[in-house]
Amino acid sequence: TLAVRRERLTELAPRLPAGVARVAESGIASPADAGMAAAAGYQLALVGSALMASEDPAPLVAALLRAGRAAGGKR
Repeated sequence: TLAVRRERLTELAPRLPAGVARVAESGIASPADAGMAAAAGYQLALVGSALMASEDPAPLVAALLRAGRAAGGKR
């Protein structure tokens, strides 16, 4: 069984080379997750299951973007 450990994002961020886009590729399901990833230095996030499970994903997308921007994301 695949286990997602969101804290790995913060553990791995400092090891990523400078000058490359940082993509949080797993475990982003809530605005809190998006904020944590942005605060750790990720510029992009792959959000799959949470959007697929949502009947109306637009509000979730908006909340994810707000949280990421508030935590330090640029766009």
